[in-house]
Amino acid sequence: MLFVIALLCFGVLQATGLPVPAPVSVTVEPQTTKPSIRTSYANYKVFRVGIHTKSHFEVIEFLLSDPEMYNLWRIGKNEVDIMVHPRVLQEFNNTVTKESFNVQLLVPDVQKLIDAEKARK
Repeated sequence: MLFVIALLCFGVLQATGLPVPAPVSVTVEPQTTKPSIRTSYANYKVFRVGIHTKSHFEVIEFLLSDPEMYNLWRIGKNEVDIMVHPRVLQEFNNTVTKESFNVQLLVPDVQKLIDAEKARK
């Protein structure tokens, strides 16, 4: 659509005798270095959550629809492991309590797990 509009404008400019701008050539240089961005997972927690009802499944599905706050780590038989952002930890705890989930804390601080793994290498 934009191409058609551009052609029409170009034709109108030519018909009116107005100067038609010359095509512009743009060269994009590839970035040679990657920016140094360090992501921290301090205070992120991983929970194993039992899924035993359709309601449980729907709640988990809803939580995982926000990938910045909830991240699926593993799917097992009738359970999932979910990483929870610290900002929504209270909301998560309220939800799993209200919905009577079986919950087990697997990783109390994801950053400490990452740091320990790096130290072993």
